[in-house]
Amino acid sequence: MSFVQNKISNEEDCLSDGVYEVEKIIDNRIVNDKNQYKIKWYGYPESESTWEFKENLFCEKMLEEYHNSKTSNKKKKTEEVVFNQIVTCEWEDHISRIVAIAISPSGTKEVEYENKDGTKGVCDAVEFRYKAPIKLIEFYEEHLNFTE
Repeated sequence: MSFVQNKISNEEDCLSDGVYEVEKIIDNRIVNDKNQYKIKWYGYPESESTWEFKENLFCEKMLEEYHNSKTSNKKKKTEEVVFNQIVTCEWEDHISRIVAIAISPSGTKEVEYENKDGTKGVCDAVEFRYKAPIKLIEFYEEHLNFTE
């Protein structure tokens, strides 16, 4: 069976010629050290997508676009991680200390903290972990109990 990306007039032509049109590339993987791509075929439901080796596909532009989009997505994810790391310590300079950590009635951990100006606040522990991680570590270190 041969595969091409060129437009094909209808499904009957596909079946009679044994040539199918690639609608989109869904995924990729390595099998026996060769690239294999999950292909969504034009005119067929996604449930009939198949894994095909690169050498059976004649859609270089589509393959290039697929790889460029994957690279672009990785770059975006990396940028998001870097951005999150940049904003993680935004409360460190404003918080004097953590007063307590408790479990709320809804079952989530909450951090009660005191600001340097004397005001107090309560924050979800997951959010606090990103806003003031050093203060959280210091609190845990102060409250550790070691046994011999």
